[in-house]
Amino acid sequence: MFIGEHEQGFAMEGDLVEIEVFRKRGFRSKQKGEIIKVLERASREILARLKRTKRETVAVPLHRNSGFPFLSIAPKDDLPELESGTLVEVELLEEKKQTKKTFPAPCGRVLRALENTSDHELGFQLILNENLIRTEYPAEALAHVNNFSQQVRFDASSGRRDLRDLDFVTIDGKSARDFDDAVCVIPDKDSSGGFRLFVAIADVAHYVQPEDPVDQEALLRGTSVYFPTHAVPMLPEGLSNNLCSLRPQVNRLTLTCEMRITAEGEVVGYSLSESVIRSRARLIYEDVADLLEGRTSSIRDPELQTNIRKMHKLAKILERKRIQRGAVQFSFAEEVFEFDADQQMTGVGRIYQSSAMKLIEQFMLEANETVARHCVKNKMPALYRV
Repeated sequence: MFIGEHEQGFAMEGDLVEIEVFRKRGFRSKQKGEIIKVLERASREILARLKRTKRETVAVPLHRNSGFPFLSIAPKDDLPELESGTLVEVELLEEKKQTKKTFPAPCGRVLRALENTSDHELGFQLILNENLIRTEYPAEALAHVNNFSQQVRFDASSGRRDLRDLDFVTIDGKSARDFDDAVCVIPDKDSSGGFRLFVAIADVAHYVQPEDPVDQEALLRGTSVYFPTHAVPMLPEGLSNNLCSLRPQVNRLTLTCEMRITAEGEVVGYSLSESVIRSRARLIYEDVADLLEGRTSSIRDPELQTNIRKMHKLAKILERKRIQRGAVQFSFAEEVFEFDADQQMTGVGRIYQSSAMKLIEQFMLEANETVARHCVKNKMPALYRV
């Protein structure tokens, strides 16, 4: 449906609207229509600049897709101490008359001034606002999460596989707050020189069911949003940073792919199961890379060192197999922003893929390929990415 610039009324991007469909075709012969009513606003908070004249006060939105040039500010909804030009957060107020012929310019209520906000924080707020990124969770979603027990206990009658005796570890970046996956490698007693690789991911589906309050909010968000120093999670903190985060020394519900791999890197057996694990350690890429590349590492536990070297041995075998299979190897530096203690950017650095990053990459690739083959073999619908 094509809606021309002059037929958009005062609708904003993301709004739920009622339209009138025209018989005449519009741009590139597309069906043409006109917005006649805004049924539901995607957002009611707008960033704007105050503009004061002798006759009136208005707020001029910063968002280029706001749908209107300004918001009228009534005296009762103003903060008179703020000067013209002040950057403010404004709540959108709807007029009662919303037909296309009598729809007056929407008005607003000044909520607060943003002039005292740091440049860093202000930039963050501008990006959130302009891209309609949701930051608040509905009370129903938070209440739903609060109903879950904070202690995960193994229930033998649940049908879950108890893998808590295995030495799972998570390996992530320094700044990671939530840990989605954990890995473990042990010898395969049924294969000379073979391995058993376990890749476990948090069982989010246990906590988020179709159409429940958390699922509905997650559908609106679509994804977590990551900034250099901030993150806006798709799921409430109680899940993303707690129950669905594979923290060390606590029980967590997971989905686990176990693969039996030969000394040549061939998968000769696998199983997929709902499980319970207990991560032994939260490791970071730099420390693991120091250990594997011969530098002084903060990882002192001899047993943990042995397990990491065992994982590295398997990762090298899997990498060699993929290269022989014709895999294209990319080795690009990743640019990262550097910040001081006040979160002000001080420069741009480069990070090259370390042996620790390659280790996790190889294990995740193997698990993904195994699950993909399982889906194809059993004619299960699946999403594919090229």
